[in-house]
Amino acid sequence: MNQRLDEIRALVTGGSAGIGLATARRLVAGGARVAVASRDPSTAASELGAHAVPVDLATASGPADAVAAAADALGGLDVLVNNLGVARIAAWHELTDEHWQAAWDTNVMSYVRAIRAALPHLRESSNASIVNVASTSGKRPSVRMPHYSVTKAAVLSL
Repeated sequence: MNQRLDEIRALVTGGSAGIGLATARRLVAGGARVAVASRDPSTAASELGAHAVPVDLATASGPADAVAAAADALGGLDVLVNNLGVARIAAWHELTDEHWQAAWDTNVMSYVRAIRAALPHLRESSNASIVNVASTSGKRPSVRMPHYSVTKAAVLSL
């Protein structure tokens, strides 16, 4: 990373593994102060020297709780990285309404709710950014993950 991020306060949702952890790691390496939100962020946060925000982001209150905890711990918020996503391999006919709703709540509504909660903090920042991580499945649907593809297409539109 060529640019220093010393003044940046960032929240990374789904930041305890995969792309989210790699993103949090890069932000910290650049000098940002980072909060990692997930159901179990303690190991990742400890490794990174980041603030752990244990929360279920798929719930109606989870994203707002995560934003509030991160803003409190970091003294505000400049960057929101929405990275949460879950996928389940299943054929179209195997998916129930409950599967579709769970995918929607996790993969789309967690982003919407986190953005809504973060906006007041981001409006106070001169470095505000929102990054929504999606998937190529949003552009090229996966036959074995139709509900994931639909939700990631919605994130691309968001």
